[in-house]
Amino acid sequence: MTQAIELLEQLRSCGVFISLDQDELVLRPGNKVPADLLPEVRQHKAGIIEQMRSLGDGHPPPLDRPLRNEQELRR
Repeated sequence: MTQAIELLEQLRSCGVFISLDQDELVLRPGNKVPADLLPEVRQHKAGIIEQMRSLGDGHPPPLDRPLRNEQELRR
């Protein structure tokens, strides 16, 4: 799990916003993702997704409706 946390920190320090779309990682802007990190991100994708789900994904909570699940509550 440490590797997933380190990768998340490295990506964020490069100015990459990481989010989840179902079971897919979304990295934006894609041109800021260092090419040398892509293989590691692919290798540790499951751990990164697990880590993001456990900590929340960084999006603000929706304001126009009640919270739907625990993940939205953690945002």
